[in-house]
Amino acid sequence: MSSSRVIVAYVLERVLGQCAEYLQARPVPMSEIAQLADRLNRPVSRAVEYLAGADDDPIDVAAALVKSRPASDR
Repeated sequence: MSSSRVIVAYVLERVLGQCAEYLQARPVPMSEIAQLADRLNRPVSRAVEYLAGADDDPIDVAAALVKSRPASDR
């Protein structure tokens, strides 16, 4: 695996871990969970596609993941 894919995999793991912590820290309304899912869907899908071999810019992929985190984690 190339170094750029390793970095995208690391960022993906960290962002999903932070989102999980965010959701476990307090009771979260279903509407907020749905908003988070909507915000994460495209960046996570893009990262997974990149990790599977799609041609994309790893910096843009990682930046989109970071931007998709809940506001309190930024």
